[in-house]
Amino acid sequence: MLQGLAKKSGEQELSAPGGGIAVYSTSRPTNVYVAYPGSNLQIEVFDPSADRARRIVTSGQVEPVH
Repeated sequence: MLQGLAKKSGEQELSAPGGGIAVYSTSRPTNVYVAYPGSNLQIEVFDPSADRARRIVTSGQVEPVH
């Protein structure tokens, strides 16, 4: 689901540790959505700082949920 979203205009894709994919909208960069292989769940990470929200996702602080 996130892979399709990542291809839309205005969306940016990031890699997350553990094979995860993360996507955020350039119009709402404080909300980053991440999903992991083998899980049908999507996690939303919010931080008032867009940079910090992306760092949380890419640092490995968010782990897969099964």
